[in-house]
Amino acid sequence: MFFDYRFDSLTQLSEKFLDLLSSKNLDDPFVKNWIIVQNKEMQQWVTLQEAKNNSISANNEFIFPSEFLWKLYRLNRPELPKYLPSDRIPLQWTIFEALNEDHVLLGKIVRENSTDQKLLLQLSKTISDVFDLYQVYRPELLIKWEHGLLVYNTKHEKWQAELWRNLSTKWKSEKDIITRVDAFNDLCSWLKNDSFPYKKVPDNIWIVSLPQFSKPFSETISLLSQHKQIYNFGYSFGRSDNNKDALLFKDKLLKSHYDNVEVLSTSLITSKADVKENVFESAKNNTSKLEAVQFAIIDKKVKNYSDSDGSIKIHSCHNKKREAEILKDVLLNALDEDPKLNPEDCLILVPRLEDYQITLTEVFSETINEPKLPIGRGFFDVSSISKNTLLELLNVLNSDFKVNAVLELLENPVIASKWYFDESDIKALRNWAFELRLHRGFDGTIFSWASALDRLFLGYVMEPDKFKVYEDKAVYSRFISKESAELIAKTSSFINLLKIESLNLKSALTIENWIEKIIHLAEVFLQRKFDQEFGIQTLVNDLQELQKKLHPFNSKEGISFELFLTWFKENFSTSGFSGSGFGHGITINEFVPNRNIPYKFVAILGLSENVFPVSNTRPEFDLIHKFPEKGDRIEQHEQRYLFFDMINAAQETLHISYLGENSQSKISNSPSVFVQELLEICTR
Repeated sequence: MFFDYRFDSLTQLSEKFLDLLSSKNLDDPFVKNWIIVQNKEMQQWVTLQEAKNNSISANNEFIFPSEFLWKLYRLNRPELPKYLPSDRIPLQWTIFEALNEDHVLLGKIVRENSTDQKLLLQLSKTISDVFDLYQVYRPELLIKWEHGLLVYNTKHEKWQAELWRNLSTKWKSEKDIITRVDAFNDLCSWLKNDSFPYKKVPDNIWIVSLPQFSKPFSETISLLSQHKQIYNFGYSFGRSDNNKDALLFKDKLLKSHYDNVEVLSTSLITSKADVKENVFESAKNNTSKLEAVQFAIIDKKVKNYSDSDGSIKIHSCHNKKREAEILKDVLLNALDEDPKLNPEDCLILVPRLEDYQITLTEVFSETINEPKLPIGRGFFDVSSISKNTLLELLNVLNSDFKVNAVLELLENPVIASKWYFDESDIKALRNWAFELRLHRGFDGTIFSWASALDRLFLGYVMEPDKFKVYEDKAVYSRFISKESAELIAKTSSFINLLKIESLNLKSALTIENWIEKIIHLAEVFLQRKFDQEFGIQTLVNDLQELQKKLHPFNSKEGISFELFLTWFKENFSTSGFSGSGFGHGITINEFVPNRNIPYKFVAILGLSENVFPVSNTRPEFDLIHKFPEKGDRIEQHEQRYLFFDMINAAQETLHISYLGENSQSKISNSPSVFVQELLEICTR
């Protein structure tokens, strides 16, 4: 049975879900709940809400939609490895190797048969991303390619079909490897002919406010509903029943929602599933301006509402700091006027955390003689410092060791902690580098590290004499004292280790061996025993996990460190910022993670025309965006739906700001086109 619960209010949706979940838990508290959610943020929120209602949250297994198919498949084939060659990361390297070997096929993709390995690697990444989308949203397309058929018969489809067939043949010839396409086919077959182990699946499966329903996911859920009870919680909004559909703001924002409903309904009808619909509508006699606007967006009229209650405000600001200052004043007033409003009830959304982290921290928490606002824990992820330090180390190892780059590396808190360098040490080293005219390199020339260290050692052990020369090296003794020996020694030790490890990077290694080498470098240069201040062990664990993901590639071909580093930076780099967690102050995050989670107070910053919607140019050979179908993830529609979710998450107050004023000119900048359309609704 498929129970379809539809709401026009996120608050009602969450309350009904939690009530039903609690009632089912009473039937058998030892039965595990499968709860399908969009991401970890929704998982954390559901856990906290259940614990808040029932004093405990336990025996729940949260599953992301991308993992659900594999979870079901492995119930019947538990021997299937966790990572497969068709996964995005190993797929990139398999494509890279295939194009390197097949120059005829490469010539069909690019006009000039380039041998630039970095460009080829970037092309392979783009193709693997597109193929990954095909596996998620268009498995039937790949199946037709494997049988030698074409769907669109375009030049781009022809070479993609040829490349996919080559990959599929390679995988099946090696170990008869399963791809997501094979898994989906097999799973549907098992579900249809009752050869699936249903006893291993809980009786109740919960789907909570998913923003995306792909065709494969919808079909799998529909077939499973013939044997299990599926509870789906989502929006109730339908299309507008007038002749101006294309012009309505609602229909523009909810295009993805309508497609989701249609894809799910089609799958349920095709599978002949029993469906029980439950639609709940909000009924209020008096509403706020915010609620009136939210209802107007979904084309729902209200009779009575306050037109000037301050529940929705849009601010044009000069800069990010001014955005933060205005928001702080608004939040302080809101918290002062409403005793029931807590910092944990407030959400701040920004386009990019790294653009706002420092500003928000300074304005909210570090101002002097002003009230402070608590920010949720985890806003600045200390463990990410180790990742950035590792990337900095790799850049130095791949360079000619310019003095500033090396000294900046020594100033890094992770390196300084491991090698016991403090501020006075770095100051002394900078003075010596200037006096010795130290520039770069290890080769022993007059401006190299080797020459500088030799002169420092000579200056320490010999009598001061600026005219003394030993083995063609002038003795340097200025700024050197008895305490300098330790600094010279540990600097020499660090520099010599850099030299040794740099030489070890000259040979070609397989991609897995390069990861092994990086793990070694992290342990040697960064890790301290019994010290988890910077999360180095977490870094090593992440590297080992990346190595496991690459294992299915299983190639013996070596690549240069420079090429590996290009790939590694793209796949392992981090901004150093993460959204703040729940329950420990004001939640701050980027636009996507906290969508569909209700908050009393929602602030959306940075909604300028050039920032949102994000300009995301897809490759011309992406057939999903070239020939879109319902159930596909189309970026243009997705960003409109995201804007609706952000507005709809606000239960009492919505605060929007953008960089509209320019302190250096009289020209005003426009807000996002979505904000412009929202303003039209607000002024009706």
